[in-house]
Amino acid sequence: MSHQRETIISLIADAQANGARQKTACGIVDILPKTLQRWVRAESLRDGRLEPIHTPVNKLTDLERQRILTICNEKQYSRLPHSKIVPILAYKGVYVASEASFYRVLKATEPNQVYSWEITYLPSQVTGVFFYFF
Repeated sequence: MSHQRETIISLIADAQANGARQKTACGIVDILPKTLQRWVRAESLRDGRLEPIHTPVNKLTDLERQRILTICNEKQYSRLPHSKIVPILAYKGVYVASEASFYRVLKATEPNQVYSWEITYLPSQVTGVFFYFF
């Protein structure tokens, strides 16, 4: 199959050098242009899912991550969820990162990193009267 693949790549390259379109040349040998492009790429020899060879261009820097943590630990924001902090900052004209980025930075990854409590409002039979459980 490898020799056959090399022959097809060579034939299509020759056809393109003589003015043929890639799609037409691929159609004659009955392969899709995407298949040819995958064959020609040097990275096709290894599975790119196993080892990413680049970092995303939009990855937060350490300074940006630290800025998010600093803002979230300020007194006025320390008791608010990320979904409230980002809109408040946006209203003030400050953009630090998206809500999703705030969430990823603030996400607990181990036990005992975040403590919270729940106040449950249990409705009674009387309209507007609730039982509070702490």
